[in-house]
Amino acid sequence: MSSILSSLNDLLTSFLSLIRSILQTFYDVVHAGVSAVLNFVAGFANMLAETVKGALQVGSGVGRFIVGNIVVLAVLGAAAFGYLVVQRRKGRTVTVGDKKIN
Repeated sequence: MSSILSSLNDLLTSFLSLIRSILQTFYDVVHAGVSAVLNFVAGFANMLAETVKGALQVGSGVGRFIVGNIVVLAVLGAAAFGYLVVQRRKGRTVTVGDKKIN
C-alpha cells in the first residue's frame, strides 16, 4: 500500500512539475518578447537622439569654421567681386561653363 501511495505522490509531483515548467516557459517567452520590443523602442529613440546630436555637432563645426575664418572668406568674396567689376569695366564677359555671369 505504501508503494502505491508513493507512486501516486510521485505521479502528482511530476504532473505539477510539468504544469509549472509549461507556465514558466510561457512566462519566459512572453517576457523575452516584451523585453525585445522595449529594447527595440529604446534603441530606436537612442539612435534618433544620437543622429540629432551628430547633426547639431556638424552644424556647430561649420558655424565655428565660418566664424573663425570670416576674414579670409570676406577677402575671397571681395576679390571675386573686384574681379567681376574689373572685367565688366574692360568690357569682357565672365563665363562659367556656358553661362554668362555679368
